[in-house]
Parts: sequence; structure tokens; C-alpha cells
Amino acid sequence: MRDPTRNAAFTLIAAVLDRHVSLDAALAEMRDPETRALEPRDRAAAHRIAAAVLRHLGTLDAVLDIHLAKAPPIPVRHVLRIGAVQALFLGAPAHAAVSTAVELARSRRLEKFAGLVNAVLRKLAREGAQPLEELDMPRLDTPGWLWTAWGARARDIALAHQAEAPLDLTLAPGRTAPEGGTLLPTGSARYPAGTDVTALPGFEAGDFWVQDAAAALPVRLLKPRQDERV
Repeated sequence: MRDPTRNAAFTLIAAVLDRHVSLDAALAEMRDPETRALEPRDRAAAHRIAAAVLRHLGTLDAVLDIHLAKAPPIPVRHVLRIGAVQALFLGAPAHAAVSTAVELARSRRLEKFAGLVNAVLRKLAREGAQPLEELDMPRLDTPGWLWTAWGARARDIALAHQAEAPLDLTLAPGRTAPEGGTLLPTGSARYPAGTDVTALPGFEAGDFWVQDAAAALPVRLLKPRQDERV
């Protein structure tokens, strides 16, 4: 059975790594009927998977290469990355990470590599997070040119980038924040990383919108009025 969420994640990853499109641009250009038909929850899940792969790209490849005798075709590596990131960083059950990756390979016409995907991810699942402890993850996940540009603070910045960002909401006037979040002093409501915004009460009614707390500050500080003219 075709899995639209992981197929969408594959499309995003391929756009960024193969065509050198930014993730935001890749999200905007999704035009195939299946992707456009995705439920908001599935679209958000695909984005989360793709973002996690890109955030941990060096580490994922290092762990996968332990179990690969030779480099697989790029599309197969994308499938392996998706399976690995679910098992190692997104908390998916090992059997689910493996089975969905195998099905993804088949749906992408990579049937002859389905056995390889199954074998590699099963080995990785058995080992769990132990191999990660032996890797310099911040350095692996940071391009060399960027590490150099960051200078003496490179490791601190890279460590901060390892964490998935929380979900920040800006509330519409007169609306209250859904339960489960923390109201920041700036007025934004913050929820744990991985929160499904589409499942929050008030989403359908437009009671809030997703906006980083820092990005919301200028409007709050300047307090523009709708009737003001430039």
C-alpha cells in the first residue's frame, strides 16, 4: 500500500539534496496530485521526517555505511535515511520504521533493493542508539564550510541545531492558547517539538497560526495599526 506521507518526505529530501532546492521552496512546489491531497497532519509529518533527515544527515549516513558493503543508488540511500531517522531520532517502533521503508522502496520502483533496505534497517534497529554514542554528531551533521564560518563557537551552535525546534503559535486577537503549551512573556504560545498543530483545538477555526516567537516580536514591539498609512 502506497504511503503518501513517506513518499512526500522522499520528494522533499530529493528536492533538497539532489536538486539543491531549499526545504521551504520544496514544500511550496509540491504539485503532484497525491501530495496536494495530503491531509494537513500527513503533510506536517512528511515535513518533520524530511527536516529530521536533513538535520542529522551526516550521522545517518555514517551509521548506515557501517552496514553497507558499497554505496547504494541515491534514491535507495534516501529510503534508508527515512527509515533510519524514524528509528533513531523520531521514536518510531523499529518494526514500523523497517516495514514502511521497505514499502517506500517498492512504491518508488526500487523493488530489487527492498531486501537490502530490510536487512540494513533491521541490523540498525537491533543496535539501537548505541552506535550514535561513538560518533561526533555535531561535526558530522555540519558542512565543513559552515563549521569553519562559525569559528570558535561552531560546536556550541551545532549542538543547538541538533534539537528539533518547538512549535510556536501566535494567537488571534481575543483567542486563548490551547492546553498543553506554555505562554511566553512575548505573548506567543510554545508547544513541545513534534506537536501536531492540526490536532490542536482552534486550528480549523483559525484561532492561531504557526510563527516563531522571535519572528512575532517586531509586530508586538512596533504595534502597527491597520488604519496607518505609509
